This record gives sequence, structure tokens and C-alpha cells, in this order.
Amino acid sequence: MPNKKVLITGATGFVGNRLAERMALGGGYDVSVLIHRFSGPGLARLARLPVKFLAVDILDLEALETAIEELDLIVHMAYGTSGSDTERRDVTVSSTENIMRLGLAKKVDKIIHFSTAAVHGINPQLSIVAENAPIERSADVYRESKIEAEKVVEYFHTVLD
Repeated sequence: MPNKKVLITGATGFVGNRLAERMALGGGYDVSVLIHRFSGPGLARLARLPVKFLAVDILDLEALETAIEELDLIVHMAYGTSGSDTERRDVTVSSTENIMRLGLAKKVDKIIHFSTAAVHGINPQLSIVAENAPIERSADVYRESKIEAEKVVEYFHTVLD
């Protein structure tokens, strides 16, 4: 049986890097990673792995479309880490919409979207925080953009039902 083809966005980050490592070395997956620049410690760690590097702007639908050919799985973790608040938000939210739109159009078997527990607040009052816990709005661009990205995923999920 052939390996499953997976694309990981945000693979130069801490969690994405470890996931790429585990999937690439654990067997059963042909791993591609979407990167936006050829520098940084996350990229250096990925360079030792048997992964395919795709230098694609996640906001460029045409370029991204070529990266999403014949995939079994997309794990989307990318978020905006640099630039203005507007630019950071755009990367986080628009990239999620792009991944969802193209992943569904290309009939990718599964799309996994990573958000953050911080959407439920920095210090939630609940003893157990699950996906149905209340969202806590914030002036923090990271938290707010992750909330917006979750709404994008929810929208596409609703469209499928």
C-alpha cells in the first residue's frame, strides 16, 4: 500500500516541526512542508528529514493550488508571525480559507486545522476546556485571528453538512 501524501503548513514552528518529524520518520507518510522563507531554526531542523519543501505563498491561491495536488491529508498550522497586525491576521485567516477552499475542491480526504486553546481565554474559569467552551474575545491579534480562522473552518464544515 502506498504512503499517504500529507502537506503540513506551519511546519517550521515548534509543533509543526515535531509533527513533520514524527510523520516523516514514523512511516506511512510522504510529507511535504509549505515554507515561506529559507531560513530559521525550524527550517534547519526540517532539513535533516526526508520531506519535500514547497516554497509557496500560502496567500497565493494559484501557487497553493499546485501544492495541493493528489493529497490525502492537509495539516494546517500556519499563522502570521511577522508584519503589521493586519498582515498577521491576513496570513492566519486567509490562509485557512485558502486551505479549506482548495482542499475541498481537490477532494483531499482530511483537513486538520490547528487552532489554540487561547481562543478560550488566557486564564479560563472552566476546569475543563473543550471545543464547546465559550470563546473569549481579545485585543491580541493572534487570539482574534485564530478565532476568525476557526469561524472559517466552521463555515466550510457547515457547507459540507
